[in-house]
Amino acid sequence: MAQDFNSFDAQQEACEAYIASRRHEGGHLIRARYDDGGISGGTMERPGLQRLLADIEARKVDAVVVYKANRPTRSLADFARIVKRFDAHAVNAGRRYR
Repeated sequence: MAQDFNSFDAQQEACEAYIASRRHEGGHLIRARYDDGGISGGTMERPGLQRLLADIEARKVDAVVVYKANRPTRSLADFARIVKRFDAHAVNAGRRYR
């Protein structure tokens, strides 16, 4: 039986609340979701992550909010690669999001 409300939904709500609390800084929420439910965070070959990176390269995304720092990847080397791509496209990843 599928859950009506799951951990991805809870994380999405928390991130949306954070973004709403910072609206005065000029940011806004895009409706795209980049979650990869059921796929290990130990690989970068995940459809949601690849869509996010493509949208960053297409300049559709200029800031990323995550529920926890380990949500994009479980690999420190992959995390460094992701941050390098963020930096190359001026994506704001320097703030501490909770």
